[in-house]
Amino acid sequence: MEQRIIQTVFGTIETGETATLFRIPNHTDDYIEITNYGCMTKSIHIHDRRGELRNVLCGCETLEDCRQRERGTVYDGLSPALSACLAHKLWEIKEVGENYVFFSCQVSKAESGLDTALTFGARIMWVNLNRIVMDLFAAPEKECRMAPGCHLAFQLTERDDYILRTFCPQMISGDKTVPAENTVYADMAFVPLKTGPQIFRSPQESMKPMAELASGAAGLAVSSYGDMDSLICEKSPDGSVSIEQSMLRGVQLKSGESFSGRVIYGFDRLYAEEELKNPTPSPFSAFL
Repeated sequence: MEQRIIQTVFGTIETGETATLFRIPNHTDDYIEITNYGCMTKSIHIHDRRGELRNVLCGCETLEDCRQRERGTVYDGLSPALSACLAHKLWEIKEVGENYVFFSCQVSKAESGLDTALTFGARIMWVNLNRIVMDLFAAPEKECRMAPGCHLAFQLTERDDYILRTFCPQMISGDKTVPAENTVYADMAFVPLKTGPQIFRSPQESMKPMAELASGAAGLAVSSYGDMDSLICEKSPDGSVSIEQSMLRGVQLKSGESFSGRVIYGFDRLYAEEELKNPTPSPFSAFL
């Protein structure tokens, strides 16, 4: 299939400006939908084990749904005001490529909650092998501390059979940081997803957060990795599971400095139960 981004009108905001919806396909006819309203990911449509195309993302069906969100795909972990601003602005469309869009958002000092104006950017790409790649950029005018991050929530199956494994060296439990080898996630084996946020850290530059969420019933696995320092996986009351990647404790940026970070989510079909029992090979093997 030819990779060609399709642009449609998503709706009109209160200023009279038009929000645009971008549908980005790949060669297997799987696709994602992104809107420049709040830089939100609307859907991720992939083929499951039975070959059926379905949306696995808990996104926004309408523009009004997006307007009700407290935060969007891109957020700041230290400033709720900045997160809300990013989620409810119409981002400028800077570039549309063959398989990516690049948005930019100008945030005033009054809007940021960080005592500085700043520019936020996001380049979102959908590539073959069903990987969504998000490059985040932030440049404040004055010195500040910020914690950029990315948040997506998935609904792989109606059954509560989620399992999780991590390739992170540390886990945060309460106010303590413990080696992952001293937790149920030792040996990089799948374990049933527990209640409450599962917070993993990879503070070393040479090892970044990596985790994999899977569902045997859906026959799907979601791999999550990038160059942030933390990853949080949490099951919601509605049955969805969110996976966040962020700079958990923030980064200190001086005037003239900028932040850049990459977040990747991959979607893989599971063809047999044995793939869940055997921790290798991993979808990460191509990237390690």
